[in-house]
Amino acid sequence: AFIDGQLRLMRPASITTWDALLDCQFVQPINQLFAMGCTRVTLGFDDYKLVPHAKAPTQRLRTKKIATVPWDAQAALPSVIPDNYESILFNRCFKAKVCQFVVSNIADRVQLGGGRKLVIDWNNLPLEFTSENDEPQARTGFRRTGECDTKWTQYLASKEDMAVLSVDGD
Repeated sequence: AFIDGQLRLMRPASITTWDALLDCQFVQPINQLFAMGCTRVTLGFDDYKLVPHAKAPTQRLRTKKIATVPWDAQAALPSVIPDNYESILFNRCFKAKVCQFVVSNIADRVQLGGGRKLVIDWNNLPLEFTSENDEPQARTGFRRTGECDTKWTQYLASKEDMAVLSVDGD
């Protein structure tokens, strides 16, 4: 299975803490896919260093009516999700901080074991987490791409069914 993590960064207004965002938007869907019989779930995010320049016009149209809120790349995430989260999320520095929070905390919260694997595809080589290894293992043989919604094709194995959770306008 493949989950487009960029889309999961959006949240219902009822989610006000980082732990609730992590659990509701990431841990629960991953554990549900494991419960359905998936043995490997890949969580992907955009790699901004590799996002094609052609995407810029689409992004400008999408954000035309929304002022991008400044965010210092060195600043830590606030202790709670800000009220203007959706607006700040248009700032790539802030979004990268949220992605880093998810990536840093997700493996300890999902139900690994029984041959289940969690792959995180964000910035650099994909990392595979299992209950058998204390440290994540780099997965090789993948072409690095920027757009998360195009990464899933690399994880589709021959003669294998695959669930892809990724729907957006571009």
